[in-house]
Amino acid sequence: MPAESINLKLLEEHARKTEQARSRLIYHRFDPHLQQPIFGNMVLPKFSDRAAGCRIWDIMGNQFIDWTGSSDSNLLGHRHPAIVEAIKRWAINTPSHQLDQPASCDGPLTDPRELKIANQLVEVFGENFLVGFTRGRSEAMYSATEMARTLTGRPMIAVHELHSDRPLFSEDQRFRFTRSHFEEANVKTIPLDDLKVVQWLLKTNPEQVAAVVLGPPAFHSPPAEYFRELSILLESHGTLLILDESETAFRLEIGGAQQHYSIQPDLIVTGEKLGGPLAFSAVLGREEVVGRAWRSTMKTADRPGGLTLEAVEAALDVALNRCLPSELKHTGSQLQDEFNDAAEEFGATCRLIGHPTRLAISFEEHEFLTPDQLRSAFCMAALEEGIITHGEFWPNAAHDDDSLFDTIRALERTMKSVSSWMSGLVKPEEAIGEPFSRFKIRGRIDSLNMIRKTMVLVGWILIDGQPVELTVVCENGDRIEAEKVHRGDLEAGMPNYPRAAEAGFKLSLPVDSIKKPSRFLVEGHRDGQLLYRTLLVHDPAEQTSAPYPFGDGYMFT
Repeated sequence: MPAESINLKLLEEHARKTEQARSRLIYHRFDPHLQQPIFGNMVLPKFSDRAAGCRIWDIMGNQFIDWTGSSDSNLLGHRHPAIVEAIKRWAINTPSHQLDQPASCDGPLTDPRELKIANQLVEVFGENFLVGFTRGRSEAMYSATEMARTLTGRPMIAVHELHSDRPLFSEDQRFRFTRSHFEEANVKTIPLDDLKVVQWLLKTNPEQVAAVVLGPPAFHSPPAEYFRELSILLESHGTLLILDESETAFRLEIGGAQQHYSIQPDLIVTGEKLGGPLAFSAVLGREEVVGRAWRSTMKTADRPGGLTLEAVEAALDVALNRCLPSELKHTGSQLQDEFNDAAEEFGATCRLIGHPTRLAISFEEHEFLTPDQLRSAFCMAALEEGIITHGEFWPNAAHDDDSLFDTIRALERTMKSVSSWMSGLVKPEEAIGEPFSRFKIRGRIDSLNMIRKTMVLVGWILIDGQPVELTVVCENGDRIEAEKVHRGDLEAGMPNYPRAAEAGFKLSLPVDSIKKPSRFLVEGHRDGQLLYRTLLVHDPAEQTSAPYPFGDGYMFT
């Protein structure tokens, strides 16, 4: 991001939002990735402004391509015209049956769109299912596991941990619903593609396992016969199979993993991605299985209201009419092929693996960096190139040829950046700071004086124990070089830093008026490489006394 292209007024607004976020939001207070708001070429955190299709704009005017597949963008992308039109239709023309009620399943009123959506889901997943709706995946999973416990009279739930180490749904549910049976003793984790573990669990816990929750694999698929053998094993022990299709339905196939792997579940949780930013999910249960269980589960769960149903109905129509999985596979396959070709060309130690509709970055072994550290570094570098990813790539209906071309070019630059970063790393025991943070910054502005329309700052700064060349960019784009000042006090006080005496500087910055705010972008360079940036804001309304420390945040004087 060239300094000349940065609007310093916008950057100040960003700075104030960052300070407010750190004072109120947990993740901004403790996430180490967000502790350095301006660092090198990075401006963090980023605050979103608007979104459309597969693109997001932040408050600084920067544009990003979204590959996260988040619930906010669902299967169709941000602000899909069908969803926007559905919301407008609901807001403008709301006959009595479209009002945002009832909230509970216990009542005489039913929205006719519930019946339409249920019939569409039954056509996709099978005629012998009954359908219920909840406000979100968590409540749907809770309802499904509670039905299994009620039907079987057993307390234990086993969860397949197939494709990630994310926290199990039960950990969230234990706090959400405060149910005693969500204790660890009643939630077991079983690995992928290992029937012997399932057999051992069923054998050592006879008549205790109510259900196995299967989250279909995305990156590594077991043999096709695994699911058939698992179904037979569970049926022989009277244990139900719950299939979590929240991330696979209408994406892997129209019928999700059930269709793709020929799985025959007893209960299905699906539909989360249809609601987009509106909380929605559906529970499907076989008619012969559900029986009386709904009274203690679905009967007590809140149903989605009219606005949510309007949006889901529109999204479902688009997904079914467009045969969406074929489009997503085509996009994902192109991305995977070009990414892997580029990685080979640039000598990057990463590949895109998995099914084309949901891809993940896989890194080769490194001498001292873990895969998680490499993934974090890649995602941060990709963010600066205009790509939003958390290490996975989820195509949606809005990813067109232009966005795919832009993505590949940005990822090529990301690979170069990460490769360069890795080549400059030293072993953790030899590094001054953490390998990922790269630099350790020490320094401060010791004094600040106003001489007519000039702000004079005197201080020092060391990055990784070495002095840097300081340059200040003014709001009009002018650049001012700092004068070097010999600092014998630093040399005496920091014997471990041989060049500490060279860390001193003096800056003379022009201001229009000492009564008006002034903004300056401070940059630290070494050998022509940009190492550090921070925003210096002189605001008389918030003026404090020196010193002002260099470090993680912006400086307000």
